[in-house]
Amino acid sequence: MMTKSLQGTKEFLNDIVSISDFNRGKAAHIFKTLEESHRKIVVRNNRPIGILLSIDAFTELTEKAENNALLAEALQRMSHNKPTYSTQEVMDNLGISAKELEETQADEFV
Repeated sequence: MMTKSLQGTKEFLNDIVSISDFNRGKAAHIFKTLEESHRKIVVRNNRPIGILLSIDAFTELTEKAENNALLAEALQRMSHNKPTYSTQEVMDNLGISAKELEETQADEFV
């Protein structure tokens, strides 16, 4: 039975492809396995030169980056000790009802 650490190492090593494999006509196979592994580390002369990501892995990565940026911005704003307001408080202050908000949002998609 393989330990979790060794399994991770094996998966990592399977994700490494040489640039020469592309030159040998193995690109189709590399991209097929990319769909399964979600990433490939491309090396030239045993040095990493780039990373190929599946669309799913790229989407997940960019969503995490966007979420982290939003979190950092929220934390920065909260650190200024300015008062915060809930959505309901803002709507009440502006005289907007939930129904009006829903109707406005529905109109955007028509």
